[in-house]
Amino acid sequence: MSLKMPKFKNESEEADWWYANRKAVERELRNAKPVTDANGKPMTVAAIVKEHAAKQTQAISLRLPVADIERAKKQASARGIGYQTLIRMILHESLQGPQTQKKRGA
Repeated sequence: MSLKMPKFKNESEEADWWYANRKAVERELRNAKPVTDANGKPMTVAAIVKEHAAKQTQAISLRLPVADIERAKKQASARGIGYQTLIRMILHESLQGPQTQKKRGA
């Protein structure tokens, strides 16, 4: 059974909910499966935090030629993804360096 946390009107209401559900929360934590890495090994809290930090993003503004944006929109539509996602993927791949490009046959 998974607890559903309601929306709280204030901190006092939230504190009351946590207190009233403390046994169920403790039971869920005891029965929770550990977070594992790609090899199936349990991860430490530090490793989870490090992985999360590596996935954080930052919004930027970027001016691109209109023709490039239109081309990206067409290609992204053909793949069933958003054009900004496609541009982000292309940028990420190109920043991986020559090793990634060699693997792709470029």
